[in-house]
Amino acid sequence: MQVITSPEEIKNMKSRDFIEFKCEYCNNSFKRIKKIYSEVLTGKSSQTLQYCSHECSSKSKINQIKCNCKECNKELIRNYSGFINFTNHFCNHSCAAKFGNRNKTTGYRRSKLELSLEAKLKDKYQFYKIFFLK
Repeated sequence: MQVITSPEEIKNMKSRDFIEFKCEYCNNSFKRIKKIYSEVLTGKSSQTLQYCSHECSSKSKINQIKCNCKECNKELIRNYSGFINFTNHFCNHSCAAKFGNRNKTTGYRRSKLELSLEAKLKDKYQFYKIFFLK
């Protein structure tokens, strides 16, 4: 809580007069009544008087981390929870799909047509050694 109003002025104010504070997130000044200020100091109020709005309060709690896209190496900004929960970070679905298709561990890379043609060619030309894509 950063008070802009001087302590002498605060002593001379009535409980309904406004005291000026400075927001810790956006550095804008905002005003609250003296009664709330005195309740915060005595511990009767749960307000902190650190932020000018709920928006600044919630933005100050977001921890963001810079990382790079695993496919195109573009710089990204991710929330801390999203960074910790996932090992691979991508800038969009296209990069994620390219990376996933290139680094498959399960499934087929070959179409059903290729598999059926391979079976037919092996039956028809049993005596030839044919090399197929894997």
